Amino acid sequence: MRQVRLLAVAPRPFDDELLSCWHWRVANHYSTSPQQVESWISGSRGGQNQNFFSCDFHPDRDRTRLWALACRIRKPDLDRLSLQSAGRPKSSFVSDPMNRGVCPVCFDGDAEEGRDHYCRRSWACVEAVLCPRHGIGLEIYCAGCFRSGLFQFRQTPAGVARLFCRHCDTVVSARRFQRRRQADLVHVAPLIGEAIGKGGLELDRIATASRFLWLPTREGMP
Repeated sequence: MRQVRLLAVAPRPFDDELLSCWHWRVANHYSTSPQQVESWISGSRGGQNQNFFSCDFHPDRDRTRLWALACRIRKPDLDRLSLQSAGRPKSSFVSDPMNRGVCPVCFDGDAEEGRDHYCRRSWACVEAVLCPRHGIGLEIYCAGCFRSGLFQFRQTPAGVARLFCRHCDTVVSARRFQRRRQADLVHVAPLIGEAIGKGGLELDRIATASRFLWLPTREGMP
């Protein structure tokens, strides 16, 4: 077995962090991608292809062990970041990261605490349309240029990772304008999550209602 190379700098994962987010935060310190980091620490050419199942839902054990050794982290601390530990089916998570919203108020809180921005695992749930802590809608659009698309991590001069809009280079933040609290959805979202966890008739009703509400119109959009 090849000797694993150790990374000089590797941020610790947060308790509620998404595993793929932690991979990107680590790679961000070296201005590269998780695939390139994995290739270097393993001493092989080309890291494994990243997708939702292999990275966030059911990560490969050997791959997790590789990252744990290189970052000097206990493997169980990375195992718990897997969405599979939530006890929910894969279909109950948003697999495409471009369709997952983020809470800019949470990011502002990260900045105030002097830590990296990081994506919470709960934001990957299909029913996650708002932040349970702040009660505002999760956002997939940039508040600066109003364009959608995957935000990207970048290193700041202070040595912390921030999520930026890749179109206008604006840091994701709620400081431009105040968001409205979605009081009604605050109570509805947990009920949907509970139904997904239990399954049964209640979940069938929610699935039926969802299919109806998102039925394409003549214009092709719900």
